[in-house]
Amino acid sequence: MIKDLTPEQQAKIPVYLERFRECGLSTVPCDKKKAEDAVRAAYTVQGKEQPKYVFWFTNPMKASLAMLAIEQDLVNDVETQEEFDKFLTESESKIKKVADVVSSINFGSFSAYWIAFYCFIAQQLPVEKKDRADEVMEEIVKNCGAFYTTTNCIIFSEKPSEIHFNSEKRLHNFQGPALAYADGFELYYFNGIKVTKELAEKPVSLFTKDDIVKETNVDIRREVIRKIGNQKMVELLNYKVIDSKMIDDIFYELITFDIGDGRDRPHLKFPNATNLEITHIEGVPPDVKTVEAALCFRNGLSTYKKPEVLT
Repeated sequence: MIKDLTPEQQAKIPVYLERFRECGLSTVPCDKKKAEDAVRAAYTVQGKEQPKYVFWFTNPMKASLAMLAIEQDLVNDVETQEEFDKFLTESESKIKKVADVVSSINFGSFSAYWIAFYCFIAQQLPVEKKDRADEVMEEIVKNCGAFYTTTNCIIFSEKPSEIHFNSEKRLHNFQGPALAYADGFELYYFNGIKVTKELAEKPVSLFTKDDIVKETNVDIRREVIRKIGNQKMVELLNYKVIDSKMIDDIFYELITFDIGDGRDRPHLKFPNATNLEITHIEGVPPDVKTVEAALCFRNGLSTYKKPEVLT
């Protein structure tokens, strides 16, 4: 039993993390031959008969539709890529339950994070290896986006051509697609929350009050507010001032507004110290009723204390 890693083994962990991070975020077009050879090698490792057909699709949604068509016995006598592409174009509306099959998709570049863990164990620790399984899996995540396997065929998907993340590694792009494929297929996310193309591509200057209050999904509404910014939000929404005070030549206002869900949200509003054209809007807890209480919350104080003037 392995209880502790040696210093040398610990030093290898960040190397593996970086190596497989590059695999997972790669937008380099797939090497189809290497991907096919690697998946066929996986069949061999598992002692399974090699599939007769291999199909490639330009994005994972098309690959999922192809797999569903096979599972639902909707496609017959298709042997070439051209025939399968033509079938999907003509029959997409007949194929159901896309979400179910997407959840069962095999690992590809997006699964590099857990393949890193497996490969580290297989390659750096004194454990029994099985027929190059670690090498096969690494080749797969390097060379394909995702794939499905059946008794008779392998269905591959290309990698994305663009990937955008926030600092927490969640899919994110306030200006366009967070995930894009070379064929034009795109997915839109704000900080990991799926949104519409319209919200992602809409310029901040064109947002209206209705864009905030009509959105019933609280997660999407929160992200829309993050996109347009508090200052723009205050311009769009009718707010009322519940307290105001001049402190050390800075005019503070405690304001509140309702974004359409019946709840008042207090915010501390004050000008930037070096650029008066910039206004800061910071949220405070619902029980805050005064500027002093808002400043206490902002500065982590239990009671308000006026700053001392240094002489």
